Amino acid sequence: MTFYGKSKVVPLSLLMISYIILGNQHHLEYGRLYFVILIIMTLATAIFVNIRLTIEEKIIHYTVVFGKYTIYAREITPDQIKEIKGKRLSWYLIGNTLVMKKGLNYQLQQFKPDTIFEQLEQFAEENGVSVNFSKDYKVLRRRQERLEREKTM
Repeated sequence: MTFYGKSKVVPLSLLMISYIILGNQHHLEYGRLYFVILIIMTLATAIFVNIRLTIEEKIIHYTVVFGKYTIYAREITPDQIKEIKGKRLSWYLIGNTLVMKKGLNYQLQQFKPDTIFEQLEQFAEENGVSVNFSKDYKVLRRRQERLEREKTM
Protein backbone atom coordinates (compact mmCIF):
# COMPACT_ATOMS: atom_id res chain seq x y z
CA MET A 1 0.00 0.00 0.00
CA THR A 2 1.25 3.50 -0.80
CA PHE A 3 1.23 6.37 1.70
CA TYR A 4 1.86 10.06 1.06
CA GLY A 5 3.41 12.68 3.32
CA LYS A 6 4.66 16.24 3.10
CA SER A 7 8.14 17.52 3.77
CA LYS A 8 8.86 18.81 7.26
CA VAL A 9 10.63 21.86 5.84
CA VAL A 10 7.93 24.44 6.57
CA PRO A 11 8.39 24.83 10.37
CA LEU A 12 12.16 24.84 10.09
CA SER A 13 12.15 27.29 7.22
CA LEU A 14 9.82 29.68 9.03
CA LEU A 15 12.09 29.52 12.06
CA MET A 16 15.13 30.20 9.86
CA ILE A 17 13.47 33.13 8.10
CA SER A 18 12.36 34.71 11.38
CA TYR A 19 15.91 34.34 12.70
CA ILE A 20 17.29 36.08 9.63
CA ILE A 21 14.76 38.91 9.86
CA LEU A 22 15.18 39.53 13.58
CA GLY A 23 18.90 38.86 13.84
CA ASN A 24 20.15 40.66 10.75
CA GLN A 25 17.93 43.67 10.26
CA HIS A 26 20.85 45.99 9.57
CA HIS A 27 22.15 43.69 6.80
CA LEU A 28 18.85 43.45 4.92
CA GLU A 29 19.48 46.58 2.87
CA TYR A 30 22.53 44.91 1.30
CA GLY A 31 21.20 41.39 1.03
CA ARG A 32 17.60 41.78 -0.09
CA LEU A 33 18.19 39.74 -3.23
CA TYR A 34 19.61 36.85 -1.23
CA PHE A 35 16.75 37.11 1.22
CA VAL A 36 14.13 36.99 -1.55
CA ILE A 37 15.87 34.02 -3.20
CA LEU A 38 15.97 32.22 0.17
CA ILE A 39 12.25 32.76 0.71
CA ILE A 40 11.38 31.57 -2.82
CA MET A 41 13.52 28.44 -2.45
CA THR A 42 11.99 27.68 0.95
CA LEU A 43 8.44 28.08 -0.31
CA ALA A 44 9.15 25.96 -3.41
CA THR A 45 10.60 23.23 -1.22
CA ALA A 46 7.66 23.37 1.18
CA ILE A 47 5.10 23.21 -1.59
CA PHE A 48 6.61 20.74 -4.03
CA VAL A 49 8.57 18.23 -1.91
CA ASN A 50 6.51 15.14 -1.09
CA ILE A 51 7.37 11.80 0.45
CA ARG A 52 5.95 8.55 -0.87
CA LEU A 53 6.18 5.36 1.19
CA THR A 54 5.14 2.02 -0.24
CA ILE A 55 4.97 -0.99 2.07
CA GLU A 56 5.11 -4.34 0.33
CA GLU A 57 5.47 -7.84 1.72
CA LYS A 58 9.29 -7.83 2.06
CA ILE A 59 10.34 -4.29 1.05
CA ILE A 60 9.58 -0.72 2.06
CA HIS A 61 10.08 1.83 -0.74
CA TYR A 62 10.92 5.33 0.58
CA THR A 63 10.87 8.04 -2.10
CA VAL A 64 11.31 11.82 -1.88
CA VAL A 65 9.80 13.61 -4.87
CA PHE A 66 10.17 17.25 -5.96
CA GLY A 67 7.24 17.90 -8.28
CA LYS A 68 7.39 14.90 -10.58
CA TYR A 69 11.15 14.27 -10.26
CA THR A 70 12.56 11.75 -7.82
CA ILE A 71 15.22 13.29 -5.57
CA TYR A 72 15.89 10.32 -3.33
CA ALA A 73 14.72 6.73 -3.42
CA ARG A 74 15.62 3.78 -1.27
CA GLU A 75 14.41 0.23 -0.92
CA ILE A 76 14.52 -0.89 2.70
CA THR A 77 14.56 -4.59 3.51
CA PRO A 78 13.81 -6.06 6.96
CA ASP A 79 17.47 -7.01 7.55
CA GLN A 80 18.46 -3.31 7.22
CA ILE A 81 16.04 -2.23 9.96
CA LYS A 82 17.24 -2.38 13.56
CA GLU A 83 13.81 -1.59 15.04
CA ILE A 84 10.63 0.38 14.51
CA LYS A 85 9.99 2.95 17.24
CA GLY A 86 6.62 4.50 17.92
CA LYS A 87 6.27 7.72 19.88
CA ARG A 88 3.83 10.47 20.66
CA LEU A 89 4.42 13.74 18.78
CA SER A 90 1.73 15.96 20.27
CA TRP A 91 -1.61 15.59 22.02
CA TYR A 92 -3.20 13.63 19.17
CA LEU A 93 -0.35 12.87 16.75
CA ILE A 94 1.78 9.75 16.76
CA GLY A 95 4.75 8.91 14.59
CA ASN A 96 7.07 6.05 13.81
CA THR A 97 10.80 5.96 13.22
CA LEU A 98 12.56 3.31 11.19
CA VAL A 99 15.84 2.89 13.06
CA MET A 100 18.39 1.60 10.57
CA LYS A 101 21.44 -0.54 11.29
CA LYS A 102 23.51 1.67 8.97
CA GLY A 103 22.67 5.10 7.64
CA LEU A 104 19.98 7.62 8.43
CA ASN A 105 16.82 6.87 10.36
CA TYR A 106 13.49 7.59 8.67
CA GLN A 107 10.80 9.49 10.56
CA LEU A 108 7.30 8.66 9.40
CA GLN A 109 4.90 11.37 10.55
CA GLN A 110 1.53 12.58 9.29
CA PHE A 111 1.18 10.26 6.33
CA LYS A 112 -2.11 9.73 4.54
CA PRO A 113 -4.03 7.42 4.77
CA ASP A 114 -3.82 6.91 8.52
CA THR A 115 -3.48 3.14 8.24
CA ILE A 116 0.29 3.44 7.93
CA PHE A 117 0.77 2.43 11.57
CA GLU A 118 -1.18 -0.80 11.18
CA GLN A 119 0.74 -1.60 8.00
CA LEU A 120 4.11 -1.00 9.70
CA GLU A 121 3.14 -3.19 12.65
CA GLN A 122 2.04 -5.93 10.27
CA PHE A 123 5.29 -5.59 8.29
CA ALA A 124 7.31 -5.89 11.51
CA GLU A 125 5.41 -9.01 12.65
CA GLU A 126 5.70 -10.75 9.28
CA ASN A 127 9.41 -10.04 8.87
CA GLY A 128 10.68 -10.38 12.44
CA VAL A 129 11.58 -6.72 12.98
CA SER A 130 11.61 -5.63 16.61
CA VAL A 131 9.20 -2.89 17.62
CA ASN A 132 9.50 -0.45 20.49
CA PHE A 133 6.38 1.60 21.21
CA SER A 134 6.26 4.13 24.02
CA LYS A 135 3.47 4.05 26.59
CA ASP A 136 1.96 7.28 25.20
CA TYR A 137 2.04 5.81 21.68
CA LYS A 138 0.05 2.77 22.82
CA VAL A 139 -2.51 4.97 24.59
CA LEU A 140 -3.04 7.10 21.47
CA ARG A 141 -3.28 3.99 19.25
CA ARG A 142 -6.02 2.57 21.47
CA ARG A 143 -7.79 5.94 21.32
CA GLN A 144 -7.59 5.96 17.50
CA GLU A 145 -8.90 2.41 17.29
CA ARG A 146 -11.78 3.28 19.62
CA LEU A 147 -12.70 6.33 17.51
CA GLU A 148 -12.59 4.22 14.34
CA ARG A 149 -14.91 1.63 15.90
CA GLU A 150 -17.34 4.39 16.94
CA LYS A 151 -17.36 5.76 13.38
CA THR A 152 -18.35 2.41 11.93
CA MET A 153 -21.24 1.94 14.37
